[in-house]
Amino acid sequence: MNSNNYTTMNPDKKQYNKENLCGTGNGTNKELAVDADFIWHTGGRSSFAIDWNLQCGGEFLRSLLGSIFFAGAMVGTFFGGNLFDRIGRKYGALVGYTLVTVSTLASAFSPSIEFMFVCRAFQGAGFFIGSTGGFILLLEYTASKYRIQANIAVQFCDAIGSLINTLLAYFIKDWHWLGTSYVILFLVFAVPLFLIPESPRHCLVNKRKVKDAKKNLKWLAKINGSEFDIDSVDLNDVELTNEEAAEPTFLETMRDFMKYREVLIQLLILMWMWL
Repeated sequence: MNSNNYTTMNPDKKQYNKENLCGTGNGTNKELAVDADFIWHTGGRSSFAIDWNLQCGGEFLRSLLGSIFFAGAMVGTFFGGNLFDRIGRKYGALVGYTLVTVSTLASAFSPSIEFMFVCRAFQGAGFFIGSTGGFILLLEYTASKYRIQANIAVQFCDAIGSLINTLLAYFIKDWHWLGTSYVILFLVFAVPLFLIPESPRHCLVNKRKVKDAKKNLKWLAKINGSEFDIDSVDLNDVELTNEEAAEPTFLETMRDFMKYREVLIQLLILMWMWL
């Protein structure tokens, strides 16, 4: 059969020489790709599935990449909350963005599927730490009456980001450069974190630094054109109220989950939905 006719449905894969198509017989054929239902011409595009000969019989490994990403995300979710309370929302988000940027760049030039697995785990952890930290920072800087709109805006931007990812995948045919383009996007989107100060709530409640909290509130009032005099407000009572409140450790947080079973059940339901 002429190779130009390979872009077709493949209900009975025995009619084709899969060893030649998949590269298990005489070398990887990077011009043709095969999965469970289709055989198609790649059109000059590259992917790690073709480069590492995963297009035939590699469905489990390709699916495992997605599962490892969310496994890393689960770990990042567990440790992210404690990280935000200890070093702040801003710097916690920067840690997450740094982790996902480095791991994405490493995965873009991954030499093997095993190395890609490791990168995907760190990508998942870094992505959820970075995005969650940025989201918390946004909400703590937003007035309570505008938080619903802010949440909607975040979801809208997430949809736009998915569209941008699709367009990049369409125009960039080499998977190495596609991964590199994602790194550039991460760096661009992380720029605002360097321009805004730490959350005043974190400074006041978690670190009990009244001067830092007032300084950050002054910055917020300035960009909003407000003439409110924050120096006239006494925040020491807030500091004293939280002075004896110890930050919960990771193990203490886990014990709280076991103590309040309803919260644990809701957590398990959410985890199952993500799976």
